[in-house]
Amino acid sequence: MNVYKICLVEDEESLNNLMKSYIEKEGYEVIQFFKGLPALEYIGKEKVDLWILDIMLGDTISGYDLIKKI
Repeated sequence: MNVYKICLVEDEESLNNLMKSYIEKEGYEVIQFFKGLPALEYIGKEKVDLWILDIMLGDTISGYDLIKKI
């Protein structure tokens, strides 16, 4: 069985953890990012089936910047 990989980029830790728990209950693998820069560095390293991006991240990169790189 193929497990789909989802990258979740959300800087609000409690919301990130809540979303992760719900998504994992549905059988998906979730990779969490709390900042945009680590997510940016991850792009292209592994196959990702879905990215869930917060648009207004608290560091120097936004969700819009990430989607352009993806």
